[in-house]
Amino acid sequence: GNDCITEDEARAQMAIWSVMASPLIMGNDLRVVPDAHKAILLNKEAIAVNQDALGKAGKRVSGGASTGQVWARTVSGGQAVALYNPTDAALGVALDFSAVGLSGVVHVRCIWEQKDLGSFAGTYEATVPAHGAAFVKLTQ
Repeated sequence: GNDCITEDEARAQMAIWSVMASPLIMGNDLRVVPDAHKAILLNKEAIAVNQDALGKAGKRVSGGASTGQVWARTVSGGQAVALYNPTDAALGVALDFSAVGLSGVVHVRCIWEQKDLGSFAGTYEATVPAHGAAFVKLTQ
């Protein structure tokens, strides 16, 4: 919701905060939050990841400062995963399901769009905008 970050950066921030089970505290004037940022902050599926009853914090499972990063958290019924791009250009960020303890066919749901993306075997890859994050829930 901060006006000094882009919409993609706001998505990345919310995704990683949710995966890490961090407190969701706003530090900006809530009277002037842009609609796109408000939609990110009020996304029920993102909030559900953050507030998941298991209470387990996530962690970065792969990647570094100049490559795509995968952040994951065990949640009720599956795994919540943020595919983060810290670079200045769009980047394909891949997740090997075995890195989050899954094998076989995995169902992928986009948390941002609140829609099912399909079933995948072994890996899932998303093209992530600069400083952005794809945010998905994985179930079997």
